[in-house]
Amino acid sequence: MITDLFSHKIHSSGDTWPEKLAELAAIFSEFDGLNYDRKILEERLQKISPRASYFAEDIASKPRTSGGRLDVSKFRDEISAYPAYLGIYFLEQSPRGWLLKLSETAKRFLIREEPDVASFLRLQLPLFQYPNAMGAAYRRYSNHLRIQTNVRDRTLSFISQGIHLSPVRTIVIALKADAKLRNVDLLNASIYFNEIFGLVNCSEVNQVALPSIDLSGNENFIWLKPSSGEGFRGSCFI
Repeated sequence: MITDLFSHKIHSSGDTWPEKLAELAAIFSEFDGLNYDRKILEERLQKISPRASYFAEDIASKPRTSGGRLDVSKFRDEISAYPAYLGIYFLEQSPRGWLLKLSETAKRFLIREEPDVASFLRLQLPLFQYPNAMGAAYRRYSNHLRIQTNVRDRTLSFISQGIHLSPVRTIVIALKADAKLRNVDLLNASIYFNEIFGLVNCSEVNQVALPSIDLSGNENFIWLKPSSGEGFRGSCFI
């Protein structure tokens, strides 16, 4: 479950990533309210100059085609992952076909003279949930779409299991529980990756978008051993 969240292609650890995010939002804002056309988006992204672009710094080193152009497949993450995980834009049906709509959060916090990336992320990341509509291919100038078979099967599996998971909310609740368990300040709380894996795959956790904390008894604890070998830690989220 959680592997999907950590395996996406949003490389946000670099110092210039906030500027890249704001620049992408500015580019997508040029198409706000227009028909969604992936080919046109790719062409627009290819026109960015590496000398004057935070976004292009990352892609400038990527493989080029025989014609010397950047491989357009490298833009699939910017066009697909950023709206899906971060909610920069969404697609809306209309009599003219799918329309690209910049999110109100992006307009308020990213399309401004001094983008507030931190506030944008605090508002958007908790909204990302499973199941979701990722994995669809939208046909331009129509209201038709095609869902990839593997994504369709996985989504139907989530639905049949009653899964309703918000990874970021669950992680935040886990940190609050750790602070209570160890009686430390919330800013000093921590959680191991394997604990996250255990929690999000637990049916008592992954069926509620905002789990509550219950530390009332050992029979309710989820027992996990950190890979670091530092010993036992128990956390309960139901």
